[in-house]
Amino acid sequence: MRLPMAQGRAAALNTLRQQRAAEVETAVSQRLTAAVSAGLLTQAEADAVLKAQRAGLLGGGPRGGHMGADGSGR
Repeated sequence: MRLPMAQGRAAALNTLRQQRAAEVETAVSQRLTAAVSAGLLTQAEADAVLKAQRAGLLGGGPRGGHMGADGSGR
């Protein structure tokens, strides 16, 4: 029976995806904080970018991939 092994692999892959998403969010957040400190963005703009990143709209987010300008995912 291979089902338990497949479930274990799926769980491991999910854990890796969550870890990667957290790493990306941390990196984006740090860059946005630096941009706000440098006066390049307002805090509201940085918050909006982080919100879009979390929603997967900027690529590399929870849903992965890159969204095209037309929203097609191309």
